[in-house]
Amino acid sequence: MQINKLINFDYKYFFKNGLWVYFSYFTSIGTGFFLSFLYANYLTKQTFGEFNFILSFLSLMTVFSLPGMGQALNHSFIKKYHGNYLIAIKQTFLTSLAGSLILVGIAFNYLLQNQTNFFYSFIILSFLFHFISISTYYQSSYIAVKNFKLISLINITSFLATFISVTFTIIYYPSSFFLI
Repeated sequence: MQINKLINFDYKYFFKNGLWVYFSYFTSIGTGFFLSFLYANYLTKQTFGEFNFILSFLSLMTVFSLPGMGQALNHSFIKKYHGNYLIAIKQTFLTSLAGSLILVGIAFNYLLQNQTNFFYSFIILSFLFHFISISTYYQSSYIAVKNFKLISLINITSFLATFISVTFTIIYYPSSFFLI
């Protein structure tokens, strides 16, 4: 009797999909490591501080992006409730409007203080915040049909595109405004 039938474990499925998921994780870790190296060696302390300051505000605003909605969509797609996808996008888009308005308020506060770098960065974030909030919802449909290879390839492409664009920006335009 085979061991996989004895313990009810499909090792072929596990290795086939698990390797793609781990490859995606290792790509994420690798690009993060190299970006940290670039941040440390090519940015000034002030620019790096401004960049982290802006990202910290973006992190605070994620509460308005309904962070648990992706997990709810996973369960919904598994149970074949595909109509919930548009409802989730609509609800997240509407609640992220509050986050965008707060970012606009912060931007105008910095405009009044004559800090245009922060103003432009927060204005750009306020417009992109809606799309950042719903940017991973498409993955729920792929998780439901267990297409981990496609999810991993999309994530790897995203990591590499981010790595290339941020590397280019750090080297040629090392300003917190352009890093956003």
